[in-house]
Amino acid sequence: MDVIDLGKWVSDFKGPFPELYLVGGVIRDLLLGRMCKDIDLVCKDAGRFARLLAKGKNMAVVPMEKKPDAPTFRVVDRKFPSRVLDIAEMRGATILDDLHCRDFTMNAIAMQIGKDGQPGDIIDPANGRGDIRGKIIRCVRKDVFESDPLRILRAYRLAAQLGFAIEQDTREKMQAGVMLLARISVERIVSELLLILEQPVAAEAIRPMDEAGILEVIFPEIGPMKGCPQNTYHHKNVWGHSLLVVENIEYILNHLSECFGENHRVIADNLGEHNRLPLLKLAALLHDVGKPSTRGLNQETGRITFYGHDEIGAAMMAVIAERLKMAKRDREFLGLLLSEHLHVLSLSAPDVRPRTLMRWFRKFGDDVIPIFILGMADIQGALGPASSADVMAAHLDWFRRAVVQYYDKAQPQLARSRLISGNDLMDMGMKPGPEMGGLLERIRDAQDMGEIVDKADALSLAHRILNS
Repeated sequence: MDVIDLGKWVSDFKGPFPELYLVGGVIRDLLLGRMCKDIDLVCKDAGRFARLLAKGKNMAVVPMEKKPDAPTFRVVDRKFPSRVLDIAEMRGATILDDLHCRDFTMNAIAMQIGKDGQPGDIIDPANGRGDIRGKIIRCVRKDVFESDPLRILRAYRLAAQLGFAIEQDTREKMQAGVMLLARISVERIVSELLLILEQPVAAEAIRPMDEAGILEVIFPEIGPMKGCPQNTYHHKNVWGHSLLVVENIEYILNHLSECFGENHRVIADNLGEHNRLPLLKLAALLHDVGKPSTRGLNQETGRITFYGHDEIGAAMMAVIAERLKMAKRDREFLGLLLSEHLHVLSLSAPDVRPRTLMRWFRKFGDDVIPIFILGMADIQGALGPASSADVMAAHLDWFRRAVVQYYDKAQPQLARSRLISGNDLMDMGMKPGPEMGGLLERIRDAQDMGEIVDKADALSLAHRILNS
């Protein structure tokens, strides 16, 4: 195990050195040979120690709400802001008391830190090392979920993140505590849920979470989806289809090179921004949330219909995201994915003009990529008897070609500045107003299509339109 060198942090510390311990996930990750993202320490009078540690070292101290039952202080190196230490107040009289308050045995491990920053022997009262070797998630004590129900979600996240199995007794305690999640702040729930969805195999956590009834505590809207059968284009009900779409999304995300060729790196960068990747999976989970309330029957064909479920679903998602106090940018992104997930399939029709697709590209920019991926996963999840393998293959081929078209042709074209402005039109005698805005859009449309290439072309087109 490569031990973290804390000497650069605690060297030259002024004042009595506390009984200081390295704890929790950092030791687990060291034992697993994983990169350590967070360094957690505990001691008595943590706030005072954090302030003294930061003093004279060009560091800042930021109080945090990392643990609801233990005040935590983050020490940040101002010169290198990514270098941080989290120092929490020790719970109980001794380190053994503190470890007993932790969630899982693999996190209930400590190492005392000396004045030179070097750690001592491992302190492991709950045999966390044994469970790490066995790849087992086991709760430290029987009331671990009652003291903080969010640990139920954390167990699923760690299982997906580490490839561990949740021990049976722990799973039963989680099941018994599901309804306790209702007393947790939605901000904490959303944060943990997005961490789950970030994992490459989040679907392996989502299904057992659903079976335990956890998802319906967070999203009551799922209940009607489970009881909503679909038409013959689908082989599963609305909820079963949605779960399958999440799995399809993950296959695509885990095989970007295979799906999109040389564009896979820029697509990965696209999805790596602003929570797009976990939000895309959340959108997949709820993309058909509007179907139960729009379900109808075509009397002539006898076919089940869901007219307008995309718009209704987007409106429902807005309510859900507001309830969960999600950031405005995240709410808008989720709404966009739901409102466009059906429309994007219509864009693949043979009679759709290139100009129409270019306008769509211009309207949504880089957001078209996650919309494409959701559309691909959605159509792959419709395997009913009325579905055609040839039609599905044609759709998927169109999506791949559309991605290439966006990056190779549309994006460079859309990045160009407008050839003329409203001032140019006013010089021609046109007054500001809706008509001017419409004319500018028509000229931009021609520019995007490559029909005009310079200002002279644009002015000439404007004259022709005004004189027609």
